[in-house]
Amino acid sequence: MTPWLWPALPGLHFPSRSPGHLLVAVPQNRCKDELMTDNDRPDERFTLASERTFLAWMRSSLALLAGGLAMMHLVPEFSTSWVRTTLGLILIGSAAAAALVGLRRWSQVEKALREGAPMPPPHELRLFAVALTVVALGAGVASVVAVL
Repeated sequence: MTPWLWPALPGLHFPSRSPGHLLVAVPQNRCKDELMTDNDRPDERFTLASERTFLAWMRSSLALLAGGLAMMHLVPEFSTSWVRTTLGLILIGSAAAAALVGLRRWSQVEKALREGAPMPPPHELRLFAVALTVVALGAGVASVVAVL
């Protein structure tokens, strides 16, 4: 690895690594015996990025929850009562699913980072995107039917 590929950070150096392992920044003032190996812990930047992604899932979950509650209680003129209730409950269920998917995904990514394993495949992300698309299409159909 050439040093010019990585930004210079004061007080840190990047020990050489074998292929397939994570790069770990180690403070320069640590003695040679105390240097962390690649398998001790992942680079903090990746861990923090994983946490930010987890928090984005939680924000999405809260937004879906707010949308579901608003659909059920704040928009009485939208379609019929059973359509509002159904869409509201689907959004609330999606909020719970988003929180659980985010937690599971964060846990999988953290484990992969710690073990130097490949990132988990995004199967649940595709499923979640399809489910939200179906909800959006259902809301659109209900809007058109309410106008007719």
